[in-house]
Amino acid sequence: MAIPIKLITGDNSITVDLEAQSIDMSIDRNVSAFPTPANILKRFAVDTNIPRITMEINGILTDDDGVDISGITNVEDAVTTTPMRTIINFGSFMSSEPFDATQIVDFGVRGGYPDSITQGSIYKSSSAYVKNSTNTIVGTRDNASTPVYRQGTTLEFDSNYLVGATGALDLRDSVVSTVDADSIIAQGDRIVKSDGTQLGIVSSVTDSTVTFDAALPVAVSTGDVLHISYKCFNYKNEFLGYVDNVTSSGNDYTFTLDRDIESNILQDSNFAVNERNNNVEKLLHRQYLKFTPSWWQESPSRGPTGSRPLTDVINGSFAYPNYGIKFLFDKNSSYTNSATIKYKAGEISANASPYRKEVSSTDASYLDAEVWVPIKDITVTDGINPAVELAKSVESAMQLTGTITTNSKKLNSSGDEVLYSGGEYTTFKVVRNGPILIIEQIYKPEVSIETPPITSSRFRNIFDPQIFNSSSSFSSFTKKSAGDKAQDLIGLISNANTTKGDLFQGVQIPYDSLITSSGVTGIARNFFLTFGEIPASEKGALVNTRSASEPMTNLSLTGDAGGNKADKDESSDSLLSNFAKGLVPDDIQSFVGFLTNSVTDVFVTLKTGAHGNDGGIRIMPEKLHVRYDAGNNYYAYNLVLVATDFVIGV
Repeated sequence: MAIPIKLITGDNSITVDLEAQSIDMSIDRNVSAFPTPANILKRFAVDTNIPRITMEINGILTDDDGVDISGITNVEDAVTTTPMRTIINFGSFMSSEPFDATQIVDFGVRGGYPDSITQGSIYKSSSAYVKNSTNTIVGTRDNASTPVYRQGTTLEFDSNYLVGATGALDLRDSVVSTVDADSIIAQGDRIVKSDGTQLGIVSSVTDSTVTFDAALPVAVSTGDVLHISYKCFNYKNEFLGYVDNVTSSGNDYTFTLDRDIESNILQDSNFAVNERNNNVEKLLHRQYLKFTPSWWQESPSRGPTGSRPLTDVINGSFAYPNYGIKFLFDKNSSYTNSATIKYKAGEISANASPYRKEVSSTDASYLDAEVWVPIKDITVTDGINPAVELAKSVESAMQLTGTITTNSKKLNSSGDEVLYSGGEYTTFKVVRNGPILIIEQIYKPEVSIETPPITSSRFRNIFDPQIFNSSSSFSSFTKKSAGDKAQDLIGLISNANTTKGDLFQGVQIPYDSLITSSGVTGIARNFFLTFGEIPASEKGALVNTRSASEPMTNLSLTGDAGGNKADKDESSDSLLSNFAKGLVPDDIQSFVGFLTNSVTDVFVTLKTGAHGNDGGIRIMPEKLHVRYDAGNNYYAYNLVLVATDFVIGV
């Protein structure tokens, strides 16, 4: 009698049902035992709780019974189709706060700060620096832009304040009668005395008072001048730290920060001191996000060239390149303007330039539609979140109602030539939550389709955007032959990747349980393993109350980055349903945080919490052997699985 088991991929989009004739489970705790001479120290063993757990499964793959295909008119009558989806976190390369459009004005004279940088400058990093690796940065200033020393209004304390003083501290201006402190210092500024002694971080400020985030660490006297510490930002305007000291040698400057740098710095990239590095709009200009309608991907002849493929000049053959719609960023138009269609799909641009295409004969750059997304001032406008505004701009661009193609080439099976019609998306469905967009293809192809790269290599190299793609897939209700099943196993195990969602990461092996049954016959439960600090009471059969038919959970991670700790009754919702239900907070900026809360995938971190019964066992396939003897109508298989709580490498 065979035992039905189920292999599950990390995103639960692919499951393979098998019948096992035999299952061998082996647990090797890797214990080291050491006897001593004459038993002086008796016999002792070292057990570090590092068991290796393997499962060897043997079974037979047989043909399924036939299926009546009468009445089936399209693929969705026979399959459940999962659409292609893309998730983009704009917060991974855009700040959540607007960049300062003006320079920070220094007032007063401080030791350790050469006059040549008191107005702020852009510097080029001499080396690459990794986050938290150092508090010292060396850079070279551009000779073409020489800063000028700028003496500002002088703010002073208007009273004596002792160590430990809190609340609003009175200020005065020694030059003019109107203080106007809130136009000079701002929340988040670090205030120091003239000798560099830190007074505190500004938590609030009015026109004549300042409040720090903690009690005064030193006493101040009436007339003591306030000074703002310089802030340092990398090329993406990510805050690096406050500058404690600066030394210079020729055109080279060494900045010592108050902390290890909070973000990465690329070699030869710009970093800013005493002003924001308003460079992101320039870097984004003409970069793009390219989406290819699944209607075209399924059959390239539906694209702009119709049945006529393009000549592959590199390989000397004919091919259908990857047609798509480019959403290009335009720094010359205000981000409050609407996106515009500059070129329709099928048009050959008269001013096509290298930025518009990859170095590849398979990219139909010159025939792509181009939608230009305005971004001017998106990083410097007060009161907005640049990452959120950029996500909104792309969302708006995908609601264009103008014709996107030429020659009556349709974007979908309904015959639409626009992205948005009658208040409904026609090609891509877009859902936004804060700075995160999820783009879903509306048309569901009848074949499994992979999502092509949506950014240029230059875009990836500069910004390293956090993007997650899932391919189109379908679960067939039609029957499979033994060979079909063998091919599924061979194809999925021989080449799998977590980012593609096709790596087997879970197995459900049922058994009959009496201890959890309310009757005299057993009830089906799945074997499970636990990880971490789990009470002994949660490791046995008594607590295994999950039905064997329930989906395996915790392949979707929750909690902190990499955290696997979740409610054991939590359902394994899909990526889109989690997103649509608003489980992603508006202010989230880390895509790692988003992935661990929403994306059904298993990523690695050694900071994960403990987990209990997932309704199955987390595994990695180690070996597959398939055997067919001529004349038989079945295949025999041998599958070796290794239990694992983390996936590293793929």
